Amino acid sequence: MEDVFGVGKVVEKLADPVVDLIKKVAGPAAEEVGLTMRDSVHVYRAKRAYHLAEKFRRFTAERGIDPKAVSLKLLLPILDGASIEEDEDLHTMWANLLANAADPREKIPVLPAFLPVLRELTPRDAQFLNVWYQDARQNGNSYSEDELTKLGAKVGLVPEELIILPAQSRQPQAKPDLVILHTILDTLKRNGLIGQTVYPHDLGASPVYNRLPLPVIYYISNFGVEFIRACLPPEAS
Repeated sequence: MEDVFGVGKVVEKLADPVVDLIKKVAGPAAEEVGLTMRDSVHVYRAKRAYHLAEKFRRFTAERGIDPKAVSLKLLLPILDGASIEEDEDLHTMWANLLANAADPREKIPVLPAFLPVLRELTPRDAQFLNVWYQDARQNGNSYSEDELTKLGAKVGLVPEELIILPAQSRQPQAKPDLVILHTILDTLKRNGLIGQTVYPHDLGASPVYNRLPLPVIYYISNFGVEFIRACLPPEAS
């Protein structure tokens, strides 16, 4: 019998060790169905998009929001971004973007520029930015590197035992590994979420003091604040 549907070719491809390797690195997306990688990815993305719709429905119902139509310029990239997002917290941020965009009260603007930024963030980036934002609401929006290091300890980026004040120990203070923290700061800065400035030294100080490196101060930008607000759940109606 002629193989009209090409089943033999599909079975032959499934036995290909290259396909097996790709399926292995694809993780859950490759385990959904047993035909082709293309079918697997479609099923996986459809499930994540449906999960987004479930969250969106729950968020709007809980807050008494009657959603309005959302521009395709926002809707399509949000659906696409959520469909390939594996991390649940980042996936929820996509759902919050959609809920805020569909809020007829338009309290929080959702800008098209937010969407490529959220695509770039890792779970670690988003967690640190959220902790920073919550802390800044109480303590102001100017942070030294030491203060950001302490915030990093709160989310496990820097071991807490390395954050030791000199007065607490007679041993020399351990310098924490800040590579991860600096990588996060670079990502946030590149996407316009944070900025930095320097505080000039007192001009009346000694010449020796004036030759010291200028202290760098970090802050969440206005764009960053609006981005975070748009990625948080909308207020109740």
